[in-house]
Amino acid sequence: MSTTKNPSKALGDYIAAERKKAGMSAVKLADISRIPRSTLRRIESGAIIHPRPELLLRIADALELPVTALFEHVSYTTDAVLPPYRSYLESRYMKLSPEAIDELEIYFSTIAEREGIRYDQPLHEQPSPDKN
Repeated sequence: MSTTKNPSKALGDYIAAERKKAGMSAVKLADISRIPRSTLRRIESGAIIHPRPELLLRIADALELPVTALFEHVSYTTDAVLPPYRSYLESRYMKLSPEAIDELEIYFSTIAEREGIRYDQPLHEQPSPDKN
């Protein structure tokens, strides 16, 4: 976790440094991650104190970083509520049709239900399969 006084500024500095390391302009990162340029600018400047997890997921994917590397700067944990499965599919697999995403969502929810997983809850609230 970041030890600086302003975690959102530390996050922004980290994203900007990783973006530059990847040889990417802010405009290109915004376009690849499908985030408005002004929003990316505000994240990098530290003006957005708690960026939505799905935005960080998109940025992490575009920069090929683990999302936890971004989460730790703003005190999010992997137990935080992550974006819905559909949002993940739409941002990670942009060329999938809405119909294909619908099919994947149904398939995933069927398997999750069969396994006793409530994927609409934070990870730490998952019921243990041993406690039935």
